[in-house]
Amino acid sequence: MVEELTEKSLRSNLRSPVTSEQHRTNIISRLWRFAPTESDVQSDAVRAYFEYYGEECCGANIPVHSVQAPNSHQDILNIVELLIDKSGKSKSDVLEHYRDVYDYFFEEQYAPLSGTLELAARLWLMVNIRSPNPDLGGYVSFNTALPWPDEKSIAEILSDHFNADCVMKAKHKAFSKRFTLYHLEKIAGFQILWTDNLLDHLRLVDDAIYIFHNVTVLRHLLTANLHVYPDSFLQETLNSISLLLPSSIIECNTWLKSRSHHSRPSQFPHRRRRRHQIDSTLRYLPSAPREVDAYSHWKERLLVIEEAFEEHEPATLSQWYHDQRKKAQSYFFWIGVWGLVLTTLFGFVSMVASIVQAWASVQALQRVS
Repeated sequence: MVEELTEKSLRSNLRSPVTSEQHRTNIISRLWRFAPTESDVQSDAVRAYFEYYGEECCGANIPVHSVQAPNSHQDILNIVELLIDKSGKSKSDVLEHYRDVYDYFFEEQYAPLSGTLELAARLWLMVNIRSPNPDLGGYVSFNTALPWPDEKSIAEILSDHFNADCVMKAKHKAFSKRFTLYHLEKIAGFQILWTDNLLDHLRLVDDAIYIFHNVTVLRHLLTANLHVYPDSFLQETLNSISLLLPSSIIECNTWLKSRSHHSRPSQFPHRRRRRHQIDSTLRYLPSAPREVDAYSHWKERLLVIEEAFEEHEPATLSQWYHDQRKKAQSYFFWIGVWGLVLTTLFGFVSMVASIVQAWASVQALQRVS
């Protein structure tokens, strides 16, 4: 009976929310090829993922009411399994294979099928794979998007984008122990924004730094060993997050607890931004290497953030208080601050003493008269 209900829920269209634990268990086990426990399905990490899953499905431009078009949760899982088996095949080959296997032969439906294929890839890999849609005037996305050309495989586009080339030269052999999200916010005033899109991870935009938070999904993808991402990419991504959120620093853990939710840009501009759960296992990441050369895929973005951090001078008392990067400069600043405080204090005391003395003199004159 449970299996029949699960099968029925998976056959529902993508606009239907995924709320039952059995439904979620089935999706997770097929996406990343592992058997989740009851505690896994009830965790913050899974709740965070399905908030992302629901928004992607609701925002996808696919015909959910078409009988022929793939538009159910079951269709998405079938496509993911096909992508796993055909990860080295071009997009056009995967589409042809899908149409052969599932008797999907409508040429005029090529664009919706391509859109569903990219949606499945996004839900599986946490990368905003999204090609321009001419009918919608280009992209409809508030995140960085990675187009998927027909002649390339999904493994190729990921390898091309997440390459290990870095033109920047590091000033130091290792990143500072103060190179953490806590210090980036407290000292330099950077705004830390969580993202579900690996393309935006470690992206610095003005005074905002984007950090990918779905570390549980990364672990499942790493364990599944699917050979879709470049070699060492997933482990390095986990290390880059741990580098900026070291669990050994109490201030970082306290800071992270206060950031348990984030606001995700909606796919629909007219809707209000909602607060979303983040993956709480961010607090339990193992220590990561601090050597710059330990990072190849994320090296350039890390160096860009580090350079911006080092160039930033404290602008508020709070930032000066937390800034211990240049101790001599910090000492001189606090000497000046305490000098100003003492001068103000002594001036205030002197003023009060003068007022008291004047009042006493007036009282004395009144008694004499």
